[in-house]
Amino acid sequence: MARTTEAKTSKKSTEYKTCIKCNKEKTLKYKFYSTVSDLYPDKKYPVCKDCIVARLPPANPDSLEYIEKVRSILADLNKPFLTQIWLVSIEESNETKKDLFGIYMKNLALNSKDLTFKDSDHTSLSQSTEFDDVPISESVSDETDFKNDDIELTPEDMQSQKDTVRLLGYDPFAGYSKLDRKFLYAELIPYLDEDTLEDQYKISIIIQILNNNNQIRKIDLLINNLSSDEKKFLSNSGDIKQIIESNDKLSKENAIAIKHRGDKKAGRSTLGYLMKDLRELGFENAEEDYYDMKKAYGMQITADISNKSILSQLNFDEKDLEDMLKEQRDLLLNYQDKIMELEEKLRLANEQILELKKNGSDSQ
Repeated sequence: MARTTEAKTSKKSTEYKTCIKCNKEKTLKYKFYSTVSDLYPDKKYPVCKDCIVARLPPANPDSLEYIEKVRSILADLNKPFLTQIWLVSIEESNETKKDLFGIYMKNLALNSKDLTFKDSDHTSLSQSTEFDDVPISESVSDETDFKNDDIELTPEDMQSQKDTVRLLGYDPFAGYSKLDRKFLYAELIPYLDEDTLEDQYKISIIIQILNNNNQIRKIDLLINNLSSDEKKFLSNSGDIKQIIESNDKLSKENAIAIKHRGDKKAGRSTLGYLMKDLRELGFENAEEDYYDMKKAYGMQITADISNKSILSQLNFDEKDLEDMLKEQRDLLLNYQDKIMELEEKLRLANEQILELKKNGSDSQ
């Protein structure tokens, strides 16, 4: 009897955990955030999600106070603050009306769960960096002024910008200096193949990596002007190493090749990309061909395999599953209404065809 009780207690202890803040027993898997710290054997932060969220002021992504509070909590959790993931989470929160911090933690867990707070990127929300406050920038000559907008943008640069906006639907580098944009658009375009465009999270990671590379480029220019100062040289070298290590982690976790791919048409010769490009350019038969491709048996099998692979890597909590069921229900009702409308249009069209045939035969 005692052995049975011990087994039940052991089972319960692996499924539930008591929050050290509210002293309430909650589900271990769904109510506590994961952590990479060795201080917690169960790899779960001892304060529950509800208590953590309660520490935050009302969500306001434009408030510096709110962002600093988020960073403080992430430091406690030993989780990184990644600007591009944060911006993507803001858009998702606005669309779904869900908690911004919870969405950010979900997006962070998908592909960056092994990163720590020291891996936080060096690009702030206002495109400033940690290097802006370093005194060495005062000694940089005008020739290396990163905010100099006198640089000429070539037609190729302008086309890269137009292609980026057309493919993404927004400008990821709006507000950057001309020198930065010239570098960033040229680096981004080769990555925008069909597979990447269908993965918004991967796009945000690529943009973050390119921003990091841009910071390395700036530091290299600074070092060239400050190589005589050994202390400052070594300090900047450490910053570069940290950014490179962060890039390496992000690229490995998201299967992204950091090295610039010289062929700007890489990935654009695939059937899917060509058909998508033709549809956007307005070719008459492109929609019909695209429909036939989507209905093809081989494409459906590929999509099923891809979806199963994605689901196997996701870890939804109870609220996520509930929200998904509600969203699926809304989609089903929406599609049912559309089907009814299309069936009615088809019926009316068939009646018109029969009427035209009848009038044609009568006139003969």
